[in-house]
Amino acid sequence: MKSTPENKFRCCSHCHRTLPIEEFYIVNKRTGKHDAYCKACRRLMNRLRQHPDEETESEARPRLSLIFQENDPERRMQLILQACRVMRESVMRKQMRMREEEEDK
Repeated sequence: MKSTPENKFRCCSHCHRTLPIEEFYIVNKRTGKHDAYCKACRRLMNRLRQHPDEETESEARPRLSLIFQENDPERRMQLILQACRVMRESVMRKQMRMREEEEDK
């Protein structure tokens, strides 16, 4: 996603959140190009590069896009449908396990 004067939001390449353009550092002052990573992710990457042994809470968790933070309605619907599909599959696996346990008894 290119950042133009008309475009007030940008998607971070690391956490995949859509944030206001003010949440990104300016890489080139002459052209006005903004960084691909948000300020929070850039700070995290810099800290991990300087202190590689340090493990942070956000690194321990997988990077997942939060549905309620998604501004794009189409992307939000994709995330909702994916979550429903994952839950449905999980319930089906659990039901199968329970049936197999009952049959074994």
